[in-house]
This record gives sequence, C-alpha cells and structure tokens, in this order.
Amino acid sequence: MGDSIDKAAKDAAGVLKKIKAAKGKLKGNFYYAGDTRGASAGIVVTLLARDPKGSKASSMGKGVRKEIKGAKFARGTVGMKGSKLLFEVFAGSASPGHMKAGFKKAISELDGLEHLKKALVKKAGSDDVDDTEESDDLETSSEASTSSSTAPTIEDVEDVLDGIDPQELKALMAEQEELGDLNTQLQGFLSDDSTEEELGEQIAEALDELQRLQAEGATDEELEAARRELAELAYAGPDPFPAAGEALSPELIEVLKSSMNAAVQSLGAYLQKTFEALQQFHARLEKMTEEERNDIRDDGGLVTVEEFRRSVLSYRDQLQQNLEAVTG
Repeated sequence: MGDSIDKAAKDAAGVLKKIKAAKGKLKGNFYYAGDTRGASAGIVVTLLARDPKGSKASSMGKGVRKEIKGAKFARGTVGMKGSKLLFEVFAGSASPGHMKAGFKKAISELDGLEHLKKALVKKAGSDDVDDTEESDDLETSSEASTSSSTAPTIEDVEDVLDGIDPQELKALMAEQEELGDLNTQLQGFLSDDSTEEELGEQIAEALDELQRLQAEGATDEELEAARRELAELAYAGPDPFPAAGEALSPELIEVLKSSMNAAVQSLGAYLQKTFEALQQFHARLEKMTEEERNDIRDDGGLVTVEEFRRSVLSYRDQLQQNLEAVTG
C-alpha cells in the first residue's frame, strides 16, 4: 500500500473506534477510493465535529485516490445501524457494491480496519443496504434506529471501547450538536454536482499520462495498460472491470461504449471549471507589472486562452480515440 493509504487507514481506525464507542451519537465523513474489483482500495474517515465541511476528508481522499490506478471514488457519511457501521454514499463514481468489494478484499486487510468486512453500505435515500455478511442484526429495533438518526445529545456513554476517554466523547458530541443541520454543513462535500468535475479531472490526468508515455516511446504493453486504466475510469457499469490482461466481454464493451458520452461530459465539466480559473488568472495578469508577468513566463506558468481552447479539443479527441482503441 502507498503512504497516503496507510496513513489514512491508521487515522480512520481511530475515528471509527470513537464512532462505535459513541453508540451512534457521533457521525463521520468518509472518502473511499478503489478499483471496481476491490483489489486495491483505501479510505479516509474524519469526525464531522472536527471536519464540518468535509474539506479534510476530501483533500486526503484525493491523495489516496491518486495512489490507485483506475480508482472509483465515493463521498458520504458514516454512523451506526444497530451494532454495525453504516456508510451512506451521497456522491462519487463508486457504487455501494464497489465499496463492499473494497472493504472485503483490501481495506479489511489494513491494521485496525478488519471489522469493515461487516460494515453496511447504502446509497443515501435508498432502503437497499449492501451487506454481504450473514447477520441477524440487520433489522434493528425502532429505538436503535431512532438513536442513530436523531441529533446527538450529551449523555453518559456506556460500554465505552478500550482506550477511549468518555469525556472526550462527550466533548465531541457537544461540538457536533452545535453544528445544527449536519447536511447543510456538508452540502458541498455531499453534493453529487462535483462528481462530474472530479471524474473529469481523473480522466484529464490519465490522458496526460498517456501523452507522456507516447512522448517517451513507451512499449505497446505500457500504452495498453494506460488505456485500460482510462477505460476503467470512464466505465459506468455495475460489474467489476476486468483486470489487465483479461478480455473484455461483448456485453461489457457495449456498456463501456455507452459510458463514453458521460465521460466526455465529465471531462468537459472539469475543463470548463479550469477555463473559468484561467480567465480569472488572466484578469489578475492585467493588474500586474511587466516584470511580474515575465516572472510567470519564465516559470512556464503563462497559458493563453486560445492555447487552452485548442487543448480542450485535443483532450476530447484523445479520450474518444483511446477508448475506441480499447473497445475495438
């Protein structure tokens, strides 16, 4: 595992321990990243009381995501349902099924996260819970269900897990209670609107890597592996995407072809955001001295609007050509 994944796992283990100890009175934010097969995955978890807008979870999560080739991602909240952790997916390209595969095959192998094999995962707003473990406590009492969904109160916490200070839990519950409407606080983090831009950013990074490989005279095998990574990012099907070296079935190829338009749209959303930032940058340039502008040119940081427009067209053409090379 990469450094970001290992550090995130260690931090997540401590946060989840507090959430379990608080018996549903504390909630957390999570950012999951993993391939569709669950072979490689990582997770970031932060306490909502300490990360009310989810910005830390998002920043650390993107670092984890970049260590996993072809990673899908998901953002959401984590709390308790009965005796199990419940992860609710609000945004991202990873499905609850992808997450469960990652929990079982990869994340549960990390120190302190073994118990995530039995965690529950669901899409926010859905009654369908993805639970691959046989369990008799999936259906909980109305009292337990109510306690996990209502606003937290500062009450004595019984049966606190080893190593957790009850006073610290009470303080955290007080901080969370002061936040008020939790979903309003997390609006940006939980919004599915940003999924397109983040997926588009991933696709742009994969295209940049392909360009680098081609410029350096990479082998056909290296180029094929990079194209497969790009295809997995674009793939929007529910089934695992085949690993490198495995053939794509006719059915999966059709799903991948139907995913192309959405991939192009995601790339466009990311490039539009980048274009707006470029326009703002050029507006600031006009207020700079000639010497300051020259310093930026020397650093290679000056891109004209016209150059960017040409690169947008190039990105879209490259995306379609490389995906067509995979689907045949």
